[in-house]
Amino acid sequence: MSPHLEQMNERITRNFEPISDADLLEGLIALEGIERFVQERGDTSLPPTWFELVTALAYRYFSDMAVDAAVVEVGLGGRWDATNVIDAEVSVVTNVELDHVEILGPTRAHIAREKAGIIKAGATSWSGRPIPTS
Repeated sequence: MSPHLEQMNERITRNFEPISDADLLEGLIALEGIERFVQERGDTSLPPTWFELVTALAYRYFSDMAVDAAVVEVGLGGRWDATNVIDAEVSVVTNVELDHVEILGPTRAHIAREKAGIIKAGATSWSGRPIPTS
């Protein structure tokens, strides 16, 4: 799961092939059910964001396709990201830069802590560069 450049289908791929228009439409229709569920339940929390809904669509698609493994890119940070609900056996932090400081924290150490939130106990983790500690 990654950002798209030209069309939304590019966000969800299987074996380098974007999700078909038919599968995307079916997934989007299923998402209407999630939004209705939240509304009918009278949930007072925030409704799901667009990214959270697209993440749910991707996970449903991957389940329907019975994929053996998925490469899933976080949207923002990691610890509280919608993608962090999976029990990943491998986690990769490619870089830690001063981006989204208003959300992730003012220093590279703060941001690294947020990004490291994707690493699960007992999982293998990789980093593109050493993660800063201060």
